[in-house]
Amino acid sequence: IQVFVLVTSENYPNVMFPPYQANRFSFIYFFVVIYFGLWFFLNILLGIILDFYFTKAKQQVSAEVRVERLGLCRAFASLQQPEMTFPLFRRIMRAGGNLAGGASDDELKFQFSLLDARGEGALAVVDFVDLREVLYVK
Repeated sequence: IQVFVLVTSENYPNVMFPPYQANRFSFIYFFVVIYFGLWFFLNILLGIILDFYFTKAKQQVSAEVRVERLGLCRAFASLQQPEMTFPLFRRIMRAGGNLAGGASDDELKFQFSLLDARGEGALAVVDFVDLREVLYVK
């Protein structure tokens, strides 16, 4: 625990001064422990914690995207049509209201063209699952 107090630099004089008064050369030990503890050990510990956090965040975002794509696949299947043409896309976006955010026909055509990766004038389910990303394009 005493070394942890040194590394965190919280109340380290209470730990350092009694040995220092007994032997003046003990400052070498404390200098090395504090230097490597503060600058090396804590940076490695912080790196490990951040790596763990970003790994978990990436997994969580990936799971959320998977759920959204599954929901979009189910929504497309509920249309009971193999493909979605622009008039149907426009009608759905207008009915959704907040989905298109009051987009004009030109904006809807642009969004439709972004989704229509094959350039066939109709959206398949693989095109439709990218709807969320396209809605953010202005």
